[in-house]
Amino acid sequence: MGVLMPKYGSFNPSVPEPSPITGWYDTDFADYPNLPTTLYEMNDDEWAARLNGFYAISGGQLVSYTPPTPPPTADQVYAQKVADGITITSTSNSALNGTYPIDSASFAQTGAIARDASSGLGLPHDTATVAINDTDGNPHNFDEASVIALYKAERNLLSTLGTQRDVMAGGGEPVWPPQSATIP
Repeated sequence: MGVLMPKYGSFNPSVPEPSPITGWYDTDFADYPNLPTTLYEMNDDEWAARLNGFYAISGGQLVSYTPPTPPPTADQVYAQKVADGITITSTSNSALNGTYPIDSASFAQTGAIARDASSGLGLPHDTATVAINDTDGNPHNFDEASVIALYKAERNLLSTLGTQRDVMAGGGEPVWPPQSATIP
């Protein structure tokens, strides 16, 4: 049996410690003509443990490492904002006060009702009010004017959220709006 060759973990010393291991090299298994220049030579126990987590170099030693959580993407932040809904305060009917969903299906449904009401078709079934559920599933009875106002508030918020998502995706600093509105 021949002499066992070293096993290595490569890392970037310019990354602040702990410097994550970025590659594993077993010179018994393969011939690496271009090994990285910064290597940590591992003993057999360290090499065996490499499959059980993430590792880094700190103070010249191999240490267990928890990678930092990456910041959320623009789409993830936008999705959370949409999931948070919009908080509505009515100046004329406190029974409408609540937080309403603004996901695509809810927004489309409110929009269809509001457009019909504003075009003169009235509310569904020609009733005086229509029940719209808040984010907790509680129904609130909106008349024509209030459902139009709700839709406009949702539309304006979604437009601004979309703009800020695009700012963030482009590398800018978004200015997220308050997720609330006052309607008559």
